[in-house]
Amino acid sequence: MGQWTPMEGDYAALRNGLDARDLVRSINEIVLPALEAALPPIDSAQITFDPEQFHVPQTVLATMRESLVIALGSTFEKAFRSWLYDCAFHADGEQGNRAIRAEPWDSLKRRFASVRGFDFADLPGARDLDCLVLLGNALRHGAGKSVARLFQEFPQFFADDPPGSMAYFVETDPELLDFHLKIITADLDRLGRAAVDFWDFVAERGEDVVWFRGADTRARNG
Repeated sequence: MGQWTPMEGDYAALRNGLDARDLVRSINEIVLPALEAALPPIDSAQITFDPEQFHVPQTVLATMRESLVIALGSTFEKAFRSWLYDCAFHADGEQGNRAIRAEPWDSLKRRFASVRGFDFADLPGARDLDCLVLLGNALRHGAGKSVARLFQEFPQFFADDPPGSMAYFVETDPELLDFHLKIITADLDRLGRAAVDFWDFVAERGEDVVWFRGADTRARNG
C-alpha cells in the first residue's frame, strides 16, 4: 500500500474548475465563432424547397449548439459524480457510496448537502446547473419525462410548439411529445459559466476537506 499523506484543500474541485473554464473558453472563442463563420445566416428568399437543394445553415448551427449543451452537461455531471464519490468516500468509506455512480440528479444534490454541509440550492448558479443537466437529458433521450420536466421548469427553451399542445402531452403522455428547442449562444455561455462558478465556490470553501496523495486506490475502486 502506498503512503497516505494528508493534504488540506479541495484540489479536485480546483482542477474541475480549471477544466470547466477551459471548456467554456474553447466554446466561446473557438468553436462557436468558427461555426458561425462557416454557416452564415441566409435570407428567407434564398430558401428553396427543392429536395436536392433545400438547406438551411441555421438548422445545422442549432444542432451544433444542442451538441455543445450535451457536452457541457455531460462533462459537469461526470466530474460532479466523481468528485462527490471522493467526498463521500473520505467522509464515510466505501459503504453506500457506489450508488453515487448511478443515482439521479436530485439524489446527488441531497448527497452533496450531507457531505459538504450546505444545500446545493444555496450555491451560485444552482438553478442554471439544474437546467444544464435537464437540458442534456432531454436532448440525449428525446420525448419522455425529461422533456416534460424541462417544459414545466424551463419553458423558455421551447419554440414552434403550441403551448396548449405541449401542456396536454406533458400531463397525459410525455412519450408522445413533439418538441423543438431553441438554444442561443448566450444560453451556452450562461450554463457553462454556472459550472465554472460552482467549482470555484466549492474549491474556495474546501479548507476543511482532507485529501490524500499517494494512496493505493485499488482497494477503494475495486
